[in-house]
Amino acid sequence: MAEFKLGRIRFIWKDAWASSTDYLKDDVIRYGGRTYVCIVGHKSGSNFYTDLSNWNIFSDGTQWKSDWSAATFYKINDIVRYGGIIYICNTGHTAQSTLEADQSKWDQFATSIDWKDNWTAGTVYKANDLVKYGGNIYICNTGHTAAATNTLGLEQDILKWDLFSEGQDWKQNWAVSTRYKVNDIVKYGGTLYVANTGHTSNATAANGLEADQAKWDYLNKGIEYKGEWTNSTRYKVNDVVLYGATLWIATTHHTSVATNPDSQLGTLQADISNWDKFVPGLEFENTWSGYERYQPGDFVTYGGNQYVANDNVYGEVPPTSAKWELVTSGFNLRGDWGEDSTNQEYRIGDVVRLGGYTYLATANSSGIRPPNSTYWARLNQGIEWKNTWATATVYDLGDAVRYGLISYVCVQAHTSDTAKRPDNDTAGAFWNNLASGAEESAITTQGDLLYYGGSGPTRLPIGSEGQVLSVSSGGIPEWRNFGSTPDVYYVATNGVDSPYPGYGSNLDRPFKTIRYACEEIEKGPKNPNAASLLEENRTFIAFETAKWAKRQIITQTSPFFIGFAFNESKFERLAGYAIDGLTLDLRKGGNVNTRRVAQSMKDNVSGDWFDTGSESQNVAALNFVISIATDVVNSATPSADYQALDGVASGDRYFQIKDTTRPAESGAITTLTSNMSVITQAVTLGNGYTLPTEVKLHTIVKVSTGTFNEVLPIRVPERCAVQGDELRSTKVQPAGQVTPATDVTYSLAGILHMKSILDEIVQGTTVTPQSGNAVSQNQSKPFSTSAVATILTELAQELYDKIDFEINGASGDSTAPTFRGNNLRVDDEDKFKAYRLLELNKNFIARDVTKYIAANYPSYSFDIDACEKDVKHYIDAFKYDLLYPGNYRTLMAGTYYGNSARTNGSVLENMFLFRDATGLRNMTVSGLSGTLGSANAYGTKRPTAGAYASLDPGWGPDDTRTWIQTRSPYVQGVTTFGTGCVGLKIDGNLHNGGNDSIVANDFTQVLSDGIGAWVTNLGRAELVSVFSYYGHIGYLAENGGKIRGTNGNCSYGDFGAVSEFIDVTEVPITGGVNNRKTEAQIGRALTDGSAIIHFEYTNAGNNYTNASYTVSGAGYGAVIANANYGNNALFEVRLRNPDDGSTYNTEDTNSDGLLNDPDTVGGRGYVTSANTAQGGTASTIILSNTETANSSKYVGMRVVITAGTGAGQYAQITSYNPGTKVANVAKESDGTAGWNTWHPTNGIAATLDATTTYSIEPRVTVVGGGGTGAQVRASVASGRIVQFYIVNPGSGYTTTPTLSIVDPNETIEVPYQVRIGDGVLLQPTWTNRGIDFETAGAQVNGDGYADIFQEKNFLNVYGLTDIPKEGSNLEIAGDSRFFKIVFVRELTGSAGNYNCNLQVSPDLGIESAPIHGANLTIRKRFSQVRLTGHDFLDIGTGNFASTNYPGTPSTPNDANDEVNEFGGGRVFYTSTDQDGNFRVGRLFNVEQSTGSASLNTSAFSLAGLQELSLGAVGLGQGGATINEFSTDGTFSANSDNVVPTQAAIITYINSQIGGGSSSLNVNAVTAGKINITGNTIGTTDNSPITVTTGMNFNGGVSGTPVAFAYFMTSKT
Repeated sequence: MAEFKLGRIRFIWKDAWASSTDYLKDDVIRYGGRTYVCIVGHKSGSNFYTDLSNWNIFSDGTQWKSDWSAATFYKINDIVRYGGIIYICNTGHTAQSTLEADQSKWDQFATSIDWKDNWTAGTVYKANDLVKYGGNIYICNTGHTAAATNTLGLEQDILKWDLFSEGQDWKQNWAVSTRYKVNDIVKYGGTLYVANTGHTSNATAANGLEADQAKWDYLNKGIEYKGEWTNSTRYKVNDVVLYGATLWIATTHHTSVATNPDSQLGTLQADISNWDKFVPGLEFENTWSGYERYQPGDFVTYGGNQYVANDNVYGEVPPTSAKWELVTSGFNLRGDWGEDSTNQEYRIGDVVRLGGYTYLATANSSGIRPPNSTYWARLNQGIEWKNTWATATVYDLGDAVRYGLISYVCVQAHTSDTAKRPDNDTAGAFWNNLASGAEESAITTQGDLLYYGGSGPTRLPIGSEGQVLSVSSGGIPEWRNFGSTPDVYYVATNGVDSPYPGYGSNLDRPFKTIRYACEEIEKGPKNPNAASLLEENRTFIAFETAKWAKRQIITQTSPFFIGFAFNESKFERLAGYAIDGLTLDLRKGGNVNTRRVAQSMKDNVSGDWFDTGSESQNVAALNFVISIATDVVNSATPSADYQALDGVASGDRYFQIKDTTRPAESGAITTLTSNMSVITQAVTLGNGYTLPTEVKLHTIVKVSTGTFNEVLPIRVPERCAVQGDELRSTKVQPAGQVTPATDVTYSLAGILHMKSILDEIVQGTTVTPQSGNAVSQNQSKPFSTSAVATILTELAQELYDKIDFEINGASGDSTAPTFRGNNLRVDDEDKFKAYRLLELNKNFIARDVTKYIAANYPSYSFDIDACEKDVKHYIDAFKYDLLYPGNYRTLMAGTYYGNSARTNGSVLENMFLFRDATGLRNMTVSGLSGTLGSANAYGTKRPTAGAYASLDPGWGPDDTRTWIQTRSPYVQGVTTFGTGCVGLKIDGNLHNGGNDSIVANDFTQVLSDGIGAWVTNLGRAELVSVFSYYGHIGYLAENGGKIRGTNGNCSYGDFGAVSEFIDVTEVPITGGVNNRKTEAQIGRALTDGSAIIHFEYTNAGNNYTNASYTVSGAGYGAVIANANYGNNALFEVRLRNPDDGSTYNTEDTNSDGLLNDPDTVGGRGYVTSANTAQGGTASTIILSNTETANSSKYVGMRVVITAGTGAGQYAQITSYNPGTKVANVAKESDGTAGWNTWHPTNGIAATLDATTTYSIEPRVTVVGGGGTGAQVRASVASGRIVQFYIVNPGSGYTTTPTLSIVDPNETIEVPYQVRIGDGVLLQPTWTNRGIDFETAGAQVNGDGYADIFQEKNFLNVYGLTDIPKEGSNLEIAGDSRFFKIVFVRELTGSAGNYNCNLQVSPDLGIESAPIHGANLTIRKRFSQVRLTGHDFLDIGTGNFASTNYPGTPSTPNDANDEVNEFGGGRVFYTSTDQDGNFRVGRLFNVEQSTGSASLNTSAFSLAGLQELSLGAVGLGQGGATINEFSTDGTFSANSDNVVPTQAAIITYINSQIGGGSSSLNVNAVTAGKINITGNTIGTTDNSPITVTTGMNFNGGVSGTPVAFAYFMTSKT
């Protein structure tokens, strides 16, 4: 350490000052730029300046601190740079956020400037900071924080800046939402501008720079060429555009009008006021088109003439418009009228041929048929041959036809009908005869019939196969179907599975299988010709409708007009959507899909289906849809080709598919028209329109007598009933192996080939056909997309995977595709295009697959027709899954293939799958065969085979098509036979909505190892006369399922009615067990006959810090000063029953009425005796002379003096003489002879007398635990300890102590549990213990509680989330049982937090009693079987083999298996069994064979019961309410509501009657007339007492007898 001396002064250098340092006088330190010398010794604080009085400046200086920074501690003479200025600190301080905030603490030391580059928002600027802003340089004159946003700019603080230098900043093209500063230069159009005011440009280009024009000055004006004029473009002043042949210059900034070529809007002409001609010009535009826009100078040809435009023109036809000037005239040959390939609008100079004539157009026209003289002039005439005359046909002049034997030429154009038929036109107004021929020419086709039609020979074309010749109502012959009934479809063993109506429409031509009939109904069998043509032409109709609407605008046909906002794609979409819905209803009948389309129209949001305001135009388009649909279903050519009129090239048109072999069904057009009116009204009226009532047809599949082998499952369509001829004559069974196993490999190969060509098919790409495939590929437009093709190839792969898995399982594709689907039909034109091409190429694909298989597997022989039929079935499935996105039909096709090719066919499959309002009647079903699986936790099993009747799962739970929404499926008059299968199964998990129910009547199940009726997962069943034989289970409800049955039976089998588990999806009521509802419990009080000695607790409570007592009894004056509390003290000794293994056992093996067996509650062999003593001393007691105990019986036990002399004393018996009744006692405290006492004031009595009563009981001693003072008594009844009473809880028990219980008579030791806690009630402090309390009790009120295990059938609960309902299931955490709530009492609380007392069944039990707070759940939705009038027959005998009917079963019946409730399930029933036992559930039983009846009250609620009579015995009839039957022999409760048992009465009497000098310890005794009251003897009628023997007075005599004796002996 450096030292230096200056004379007598000695300094020590301490370097920089530091806090918390001891400094001595003359220490020198540096602080900041200065040095200081210590003048007073001290310990430094945290701040130098607070100790400044202890220092003197030693030397002055400065310290450079670089740039100023916030939150830094600066000292005097510290120097910093802040902006362009240097400052020196004059006062020590901690810097704030800016130097300006501490300006007074700094002095300016030097100045300069600080270049900060471009101005930035939100930056702290200091004086002399220099920034660039725009083209100018500014210097800061006042420190500040810049404006927060660029939008506010430097201008926000302009007063805090001075202009340093001025300049300009080139910003290129003007832009929106840009911050411009003064002197910024931009280019806008052809003009340069300079900003005169800082600002942010407007946010939209549409408003342009002009919106801020005042903030700019012109710098240089010019022009800018923008190319051809376009719509929706922002033009500026001096922009130059080319429009037509002319250059135009903008005079006003504007945005050009949006172009809509279909609405004729959007030309430069619409903005003409914003433009001036700049340079005129000319341009040739070829043939005039109504869709082109023409400008002045444009030349066009129109018809045979040429015109030039003198104005802007759109849609105006030369020469009718003044905007066109004729240049030259000429002729234009257009071919046949109405068949021109480009346009059907004719112009002046056009020449056409119509019929045999040619015509010259003299005026423009559209759709005006020659020879109208206003528009046409005849050039020449001739003849055109039209073949056979036909009705409803337009004939023109010169047309020639044949009718019958004669040829005719048309002399007047007309539309043909019967009146105008050539043979009827006798006047020659329409036809002239050309030539005649033979009569035989009237019939033309093989099978035609000739009949006389009134006007001559008439042809009757051949009918369809199966039709019969009949006579119409008009009296002419016709072909018709025989035996056909609407909506009834026929199935017979001689039928053919081919489309309706060729088959299935009548008895003569039925379907072969029920499944095929159901599939036809589901697909929609009605109007197949009309519907199929509409489906194939859907895109044609939609596209043609859109082009028609476009044409109406051009021709200004009302309600369309020039300027109508036309969206072609919307019109096309609407037409397709409408015709799709109409077609579906045409197939299925009803109006479901029509209503769906109409609802979409009602719900239309403008711009979705159509724009608001365009309703009339869209209605017109929909009416046109009907018009063109009529032509489509008739395979007729529409009157106009609107695609051609619109200029669509031939190669790009959608052409009509025609097929005259599919004539439209009668009424098809009427149906279409009627349904379309619903849609058009919805468009017109919107939400104001009320849709017609939904119509869904009911259908019947009529199954004839015979045996039907079906590939399962059979999906019964909605509202369809499958009805057999008769129960025993109509039989349905699963088909065996239909497809040879050897076919699978080749089938899969064929599917892969089909997959490989699907994308080419739907995209219109040419497929190279397999050798021998002569079917042509249809490649007509429109085509679909690669995305849709991908969907189809994926579906084909899923089909492959499904079949592979079904047949090969894990050895093939180990993961089967999962079902998925959608019931919302797509609105996707690409998918409909693919749908169309799939249908049109179905034959091509099927043939190609069979040729592929034949070529690649030449040795394989197969049924080509069957294979092609399968392929077509797969294509139909793909088509469905395209329009209803998913794979449902595809995977079902794979399922059917698997069930047909599997070794045993469909024997494991479900047979009938039901939907809404379906039915099954009058048949026998059999053949399902499986085995029983392994047992579940409840011991029941499930079969592996399917069900004969089940809900249809569809593609998943959300498949609304399958939901039961109006009426349950109904099974009636059906019998099932099978093994290891199910008769009726209802699985609620299959549907996420609806009723999940089936109703059955007269439904018999003969199912060995099966299940008769199985209802699960909230399913529902109504069963009437449903019988089950030999089943593993007759009726089964599980997982919340419910069965309601009447008049049924369960015969033989393993189990009758079984109800298992609950609905786990239910949101339960939750809460907790409340063991702490009550206060500490005082079981009894010990008195000395007057004063209360102490209380004895059954539960001394917990957590008390404040408590009071309310004393009860016949005495008075008892006052308790205060309660006392102990910690780590005994609050309860609880009886236990550990021998039950801590689990609940439902057997009462020792018939003691308790179900927790083996029962050791209270132990066994304990004794007690309560009686009146004969006397005693300070170390003995003479017991009652009625005591019969031997010498060892009481040794070691405790004797307590309960009343009279010595009350409160207690001791252990050390010996007993049964002859003298003398028991020697010793103190429990130290083992010496004598007594202890609980009496607070009385000492030990020297002698005991006849007033002394005693109780001998097991001696209980608290052992271990580390505490002291605890005393416990035991109460005994019937050899058991029934209660432990705590006299003193003690304290300081850090571990749980044990009990020493001494009773030499004990045979089984009592199980118990000692419970300790804090805040336990001790004996209270008394002010006065009262007077005349022979007995006493007390109640506690305080801030603690008694934690008491609830072991019986009453349970206090808290925190319930809802109000519980009687009959609900109760579950308690930690207990696997389900309890039934019998009654709800004492409900308090509010929503979400209820408290109550629940009566439950069965009892909670001792070992399984729940702890406080144990979580509980309450559920109402438990599995349930409700049976009325049910019959059980020999349940338990097992399946068909073990039952051995009619012989003796190998397994005996077991009545316990008739009804089984597992896991919370319930069975409610009234039943009779084979022994005549009538039962009402488990509550009431009548054994009719013996006449005995029994009532089980364990589950009864007796709450509110006022009177009960059993024969001559009545309870409650006198007005008293009996709450309890008691075994307490002390009568301690002293209650009007408790009835003692016989044993209790005997115990009480014995305790009152004893030997010695007192025969009865009562206040008064009457024997005959003798009455003894107190110390007075008298008679009841005051008559004299006769003494017939001598009397010995040991204590002397006083009173009248003495005086009388003295008188008699006196000598005087």
